[in-house]
Amino acid sequence: MKNRTKKRCWGTTDAHFLKPSPHREAAEHRHLEDSPSPRPSPAGRGRIIVRWFDTAEHAGGSGDQCANQLLRISHQKGGCDLESVWKSPIQSISTLQHFNASTLQRHSGCRSGFTLIELLVVIAIIAIVAAMLLPVLHAAQQRALATRCLSNEKQVTLAWLTYANDNQDGLVYNRGLGGQPASWGENPLKDPNLQSGGSLAQWCPGNIQQLSCAIHYQEWIEAGLLYPYNQNIDIYLCPADKTTIPRGSSIVHEPSLRTYSMNCWIQPMDHSGNTAGQAWLNISGYRAYTKLSNMLQPGPCQTWVICEEAPNSIDDAFFAVNPTTPTIWYNSPACLHGHGSEIAFADGHAEHRNWTDGNMINDINPGTAPGENVPYQATSGDLAWFISISTAPGR
Repeated sequence: MKNRTKKRCWGTTDAHFLKPSPHREAAEHRHLEDSPSPRPSPAGRGRIIVRWFDTAEHAGGSGDQCANQLLRISHQKGGCDLESVWKSPIQSISTLQHFNASTLQRHSGCRSGFTLIELLVVIAIIAIVAAMLLPVLHAAQQRALATRCLSNEKQVTLAWLTYANDNQDGLVYNRGLGGQPASWGENPLKDPNLQSGGSLAQWCPGNIQQLSCAIHYQEWIEAGLLYPYNQNIDIYLCPADKTTIPRGSSIVHEPSLRTYSMNCWIQPMDHSGNTAGQAWLNISGYRAYTKLSNMLQPGPCQTWVICEEAPNSIDDAFFAVNPTTPTIWYNSPACLHGHGSEIAFADGHAEHRNWTDGNMINDINPGTAPGENVPYQATSGDLAWFISISTAPGR
């Protein structure tokens, strides 16, 4: 007896279908000839694909083999396009589970792509996301620079504390322009007056705005009394400070190597010699700190040691504050972190201060050179606060 349930399958040698029964082939040809269009009807296409999948699903053929066979049958049975075949109701048949559109497109020569509208939409979305992220990234970068600045100030302050511990509690000498060598063109590393115990020894000598000093300023930092405690030039500069020195020069534009200056009320020596405690401009009635142990008012945690100085104000490493004239910024803090500065205190901690004095922030001083003697803004309490953490009344 003939086996009427015998399935068709893939050929094992030539990868073609075995011939179906002649009767079924003839029936399918008659159906195609009776169709009003040269393309098979949806029902006809369905029978074509059903016959193909009826054969392929039991053969275990790969997706590539299935696609090749479907293309061959499609062209043989009236040239129906693959898109119409794919969209036919036959796609609901479970035998399509091993067949996908991408395989069909790959073998049919079709290529998918974006339309112009789609590309413009994608570009617009990217632009919107970038516009949202850029301010966030900029703010994160500014916070990172401020953090590094705080770290630098802490390291300088730690060197300052270590020096005091090594010198019977005595604070390092802090001199202004009146306590500098006579020649800015000298090699400060060979000047005996700048060595420990010398008549001009100090924490950081030199004048950053003098041309002959500015072009060799690293040597002046190295000649300072604090440099042996931390031999890293970078800790003297705020990473946000991109200014050049000397200020206003049309000949030399050296990158600045120092941003930080010291409170003029800490071991002030705006002169030559080693007479300690001589206040700037011989101001009396306020405390000049010569030892850690006498920093009782307002106290180490409320007395600043190192602060960023504004590029238009900085020259020596001596930050001038005059409590008898509470309306003038003789030197100005640098606003390199928004409208704020980093300040390090005598107990070793450092903190950020946001300023509100518009005159100081914007260097509005029509009466004198830029960066000097800036009149305070009466509606701001910045200068009064800064004086209160610089010194205290008394002797």
